[in-house]
Amino acid sequence: MKRILTVVSLAAALSVLAAPALAGAQEEGAHRAGYLLDRSPQERPQMLSFWAFAPWYYGVGIGVGARYNIPIVPNGFIPPVNDSFELEFGGDISVGNYFGYGWTNVSIPAEAMWRFFFLPNLSAYWKIALGLNMRFSSYSGYVGTGASLYWDSGLGVVWKFADKMTLRGEFGYTGPRVGLGILF
Repeated sequence: MKRILTVVSLAAALSVLAAPALAGAQEEGAHRAGYLLDRSPQERPQMLSFWAFAPWYYGVGIGVGARYNIPIVPNGFIPPVNDSFELEFGGDISVGNYFGYGWTNVSIPAEAMWRFFFLPNLSAYWKIALGLNMRFSSYSGYVGTGASLYWDSGLGVVWKFADKMTLRGEFGYTGPRVGLGILF
């Protein structure tokens, strides 16, 4: 239920953010550079992002992570829309507690991202991830380990606030994330 409410809330927020972009495109022409209906060929920079997140799996915790983003299809799949298809690689580490049961989690994902550019400095995306998850836990002297493959998905927003810097926010199965991105 928590996951469904998060996705619905983020979809509503993205709808509110998209409205000015669509209105601006209709008022001043659909081909404004960088807007949602910009059909011109695009060059997308690569991005290195650093995250902080609050995982909501296995109780309460805190985590950090990094991602390297590579635009694979810079002009996207829908010709009249300013979109792109990108891959991200990286890792996360998180620690937490679940009713006295301490855990550390290390994840190594590979993610596919479909991104839509609403304004020259604002985009939103949906992504799906496949990865390796390694868990280390302890409870009253007992130490356990485990590894498994996992999948994840998330919705996010990228705001370019400076020439080479972005602020990212994301909601997914592993919890809310906030991070900075460096474009190059």
